[in-house]
Amino acid sequence: STLVTIASESIDAPSSLRGAWASRGLCHLECAAMLLLRAWRSSGNDDCHAHSARLTLLLEALDAGIIGLASRIVTARVHLRDHDGAYSRMRSKIAICLVLAALFGIAGSAEDEDNNSAGATRLYGAVDADCAAALAYGDEREMGGGGGRTDIVSSTVSLLGATLPYAQRFAMEDEDEPLPMMNLSEACLLAVGSMCGAESPGSFWDNTSKLSNFGEARIHKFSLQRRDACAMTCKALTSVAKDRGNNRSGAFLLPSVLVGALGASLVTPALRAT
Repeated sequence: STLVTIASESIDAPSSLRGAWASRGLCHLECAAMLLLRAWRSSGNDDCHAHSARLTLLLEALDAGIIGLASRIVTARVHLRDHDGAYSRMRSKIAICLVLAALFGIAGSAEDEDNNSAGATRLYGAVDADCAAALAYGDEREMGGGGGRTDIVSSTVSLLGATLPYAQRFAMEDEDEPLPMMNLSEACLLAVGSMCGAESPGSFWDNTSKLSNFGEARIHKFSLQRRDACAMTCKALTSVAKDRGNNRSGAFLLPSVLVGALGASLVTPALRAT
């Protein structure tokens, strides 16, 4: 919770050492992401103490306002002409997407057969509260669209749709530090996969026998929210990439991702999300 609080207070402040290339709160956010990811990836451990520790991390992050911070970071505009500023913003988006992947993953893995999950209840409650606060105070979510409900789930899916088509192109930039668009796309895929209720990456290949009845295996209290996330993700992944050079439609995104055309690192996260 301390790491999240510090990151929230200084995420927009430039580093005194690295300037606009990295924000002052980035290291704290990345540290929080690594702690949550480690806890999430150990979710296959059925030890009662480990389960309690994961739930404690989730609740502490929520108490520190992680969902509000995530909304700020995910919806923040990135100005690509300002390379250092864009690099810093993307690093922050990568870290917060990994945090979201872990939070939704921990909440999903904690649900038992009786739909008893304090973690998932608190998490979705925080998502609803953040969305309500945005509506009440006239917060304009930049990544949202269509004038409908714009919460952290829809904002993250929108971020995926905005970055995935350009992942490979920005990875080949002639810069000392190319913009991490590929890493951002991978982090977005991990986040939306968790929001859809997918298994953790570590257990994904160990549970391929469950994929055929995936929908039935995850019928829980928050299945409706997960189905909505799945619908938005499918729409983003089945859209057509724009070929800006020729001002025409390009290839469909999902087949390109699954065959590794946009980068081998995206294949497994995309399979997990679909």
